[in-house]
Amino acid sequence: MSIGPATVPRRLMNLSEAAADPLLKLIALSRADTRPDKIDLGVGVYRNADGRTPIMSAVAAAQKLLGDRQDTLSYVGATGDEEFLEQVAGLIFGPLQTALGERLVGVQAVGGTGALWLAGELLRASGATTIWLGFPSWPNHVPILRRSRLTVREAAAFDIGAQTLDWERFLTALEDAAAGDAILVQACCHNPTGADMSLLQWSELAEVCQRKGLIPLIDLAYLGLGRGVAADVEGLRLMVDSVPECLVAVSCAKSFGIYRERAGALFLTTETAKSSAIARSHVPALARPVYSMPPDRGAALVRTVLQDPVLRAMWNGELDVMRERIGALRGVLADAFAATGLGWTALRDQAGMFSTLPLSVGVINALRQDGVYMTDSGRVNIAGMRAEDAPRLAVLITRAIENQGAHG
Repeated sequence: MSIGPATVPRRLMNLSEAAADPLLKLIALSRADTRPDKIDLGVGVYRNADGRTPIMSAVAAAQKLLGDRQDTLSYVGATGDEEFLEQVAGLIFGPLQTALGERLVGVQAVGGTGALWLAGELLRASGATTIWLGFPSWPNHVPILRRSRLTVREAAAFDIGAQTLDWERFLTALEDAAAGDAILVQACCHNPTGADMSLLQWSELAEVCQRKGLIPLIDLAYLGLGRGVAADVEGLRLMVDSVPECLVAVSCAKSFGIYRERAGALFLTTETAKSSAIARSHVPALARPVYSMPPDRGAALVRTVLQDPVLRAMWNGELDVMRERIGALRGVLADAFAATGLGWTALRDQAGMFSTLPLSVGVINALRQDGVYMTDSGRVNIAGMRAEDAPRLAVLITRAIENQGAHG
């Protein structure tokens, strides 16, 4: 006898369509636009002058070496590739790696997003309930942290109109934080504002964390694309060296151009080596029902580049070229904005691929009609444009602002 629909609930039929991710929707809109002069400032990947995201030569060489050497595709283990973790730790922490000793431990993660998720899960498992976040921040920060059942407290940290950090307002907001709360900050190349903390501000924030008993979670996603590898982690090292407990979530996607390989890591320090080891021991239990074991290839590529002196020097040189291109684009765009009277010259001194422009949704929608694509928040990926696009982009934005004013 068949069982009819009246007696068996069809659960999947009860689903309503999920809201489209705004960035994925924007990517689809840009791809559908076949105009050769369109300007895509939306998707957050590095592009060269030809508009491509190429495989770095050092990574291509590492791919070949791996193909020649790899003799197994078995699991790498629940906490990942230990040599990858050792090499990345040395790159990030420098002399601190030795000074911290066994108080510093790392685990491989599924990209930077996976590292942030692991950090949130560890914080929640340790009893933390609240995490503070400077606003605006990467849009995925809040969903990741809330997935770990953390209460996210957003504190205004950037004045979009002035294009500068609103530092005193941010520190004032943190006075409401309680001992044991966490705080998420970005190490460099702030996404979405490009406004990084100075070393003095890192020092002031470290003092707040010490005084109030806050646990820093540092998101490092763009190493080397701001002011250079060493300069981009100065503040991170100061913080790690100043507080008894710290978490550092690392993405290798941008610095090595291996976006689809999902290579990341989570590093943590506590007051004792035993406490760090205990925290690390929780990772397999957290990962097992979600992804079980981390993927190998991306971590293997990073490890191979960093282990080989020739490939490492090649990678450093390529990273320098990427950083210098971004800096040059910031300069020509700031000049173009100055020429149209918009001002916005602070873009020149910001770092990394992103800035957030003070534009209304109406202006942003009007720009899409002209073939200019950016997120609804006004975040632009500087590395998505060509230098020759800057004057036209400034004119299009100026015109859109004027037209919205005339119709508003």
